[in-house]
Amino acid sequence: MYFIASIIPILSLFDVLLKSAVAVFIFSFFEIDELKIICISLLMWIFNFVFPAVLGSYFVLTFKPKLAT
Repeated sequence: MYFIASIIPILSLFDVLLKSAVAVFIFSFFEIDELKIICISLLMWIFNFVFPAVLGSYFVLTFKPKLAT
């Protein structure tokens, strides 16, 4: 699934849509519920993209460098 999704160029923001669509296509052959696949893909995107982006943004915005004296 990740190989197929990673060879298609797309912005990181829309990566969850592509990975969900590929996962639904692949796992539909095994008769797995689409809602479960989409929820798992969304959770993986949140943990791998959203949380690090929010955490990194917080640290960048609150960083106060010490001035050399």
